[in-house]
Amino acid sequence: MKRILFMGPLTPPYTGQSVAFNAVVGHFGNEKSKVIDISGKNTLLSGLVLCLKIVSTLLLNRFDLIYFTCSRSFAGSVRDVVMLFCARIRKVPVVNHLHGGDFKNFYEDIPLWYRRMIHWCYCGVRESIVLTEAMKGEFIDFPGMKLTVIPNSYSSDLDSCPTQKERNPDKPIEVLYLSNIMKMKGILLLMEAVDVTFSKYDNFKLSIAGIPIGDRYCSESEISRLFFEQYERLSLLYPGRIRYLGAVSGENKIQLLWDSDVFVLPTFYPTEAFPISILEALRTGNYILTTDHRFIPSIVSNDNGRLVKPDSTVDLSQALSDIMEHPELLRKIANDNIRFAMNHFPENKYLQSLETILLE
Repeated sequence: MKRILFMGPLTPPYTGQSVAFNAVVGHFGNEKSKVIDISGKNTLLSGLVLCLKIVSTLLLNRFDLIYFTCSRSFAGSVRDVVMLFCARIRKVPVVNHLHGGDFKNFYEDIPLWYRRMIHWCYCGVRESIVLTEAMKGEFIDFPGMKLTVIPNSYSSDLDSCPTQKERNPDKPIEVLYLSNIMKMKGILLLMEAVDVTFSKYDNFKLSIAGIPIGDRYCSESEISRLFFEQYERLSLLYPGRIRYLGAVSGENKIQLLWDSDVFVLPTFYPTEAFPISILEALRTGNYILTTDHRFIPSIVSNDNGRLVKPDSTVDLSQALSDIMEHPELLRKIANDNIRFAMNHFPENKYLQSLETILLE
């Protein structure tokens, strides 16, 4: 039984990285394992406490392996450097799992002195896992690093869903936004586009699920204000056609996905890589409407949905209008997407791929 130190974000909050990390800890963790949770507020004091915890954990325990999800920010990388330095001193093998698409940008933007430190630390990483072939380029500055591609997966909880989906053509088309309420995830663009499409078509409804979270453009309070202003306005203009559900999880989330016809994620988030929410939507037979951004085109094509320009209300509105004009496409794509997801992104396949790395 391997003694593994896991370092990454636990849920909540719910992000693709934290959900994936939880799945790994739940499957590979045992009584000899330890988990260092990196989620929470990033303050100077909490960062110092976390670094001291990392040092004490590695000095007072012997591990066969360390598995961590690397950071792509200056503050977050400090804890990674502390861990990787201790791991090299203690000669503990390290496996890194990259869940974001911006490590190379982070590495190139930091000061030269810190870049050299990062380089020395990451040269001690035994293997890095990336989500697509294209993401191997994130570690182009580490030619000696072994890189393995393992795509993300949808949760095994979704295996309770049927393998065929029948859509009632007489019912309104159900459009779903299921992600954090962030400007860079495109929620404000979506509401602008829906305003235009609602005025032209009355055969669709929009459900929004998620909680406000700040980003580089909007603080949490600002995005919350902007979102609810738009939501209240659309609710008055189009009664009964838009609803906000807040955070959803478990059976409620599964049912929401299954009842939906179109999953929309108009993201231009800089770190976007391989959104788990898209995989969940595929497994539940949704048409995928998202952006031609970062690594998303490796999952979504005209075969299972549509890609639009990032940060374009016009493109998004036109795509929604095209769906309303051709609702017959949704039935075929629904079942094609279910088969596609089951063949390529089941959780058991994902965990089996990780077994060869973490338990060898």
